Amino acid sequence: MAQITKFEAQAEIKSSADKFYGFFKNSMNSFVQMFPQILKSFEVQVTKAPDNGGSIVKWTFECEKANANAPDAKPYADLSIKVIKAIDSYLART
Repeated sequence: MAQITKFEAQAEIKSSADKFYGFFKNSMNSFVQMFPQILKSFEVQVTKAPDNGGSIVKWTFECEKANANAPDAKPYADLSIKVIKAIDSYLART
């Protein structure tokens, strides 16, 4: 029986919540269409950072392991933080 695992990644960014959310609102469906075997759905929660005018991005992942011997998906949390930061840098230039 497949096992569902859940983990979170969170990072503070300089972009506004509206700008970061807008990137995913307008582009994320393409990711799901491109990788239907990996991504089943997505939700994006971006909130304003309390102090510096930036934002806090929190991603929650739910993964289905094919079996007990399948590798842990937790390393993707580190990768997602790198992706968040790269998108933030991209948005700063646009």
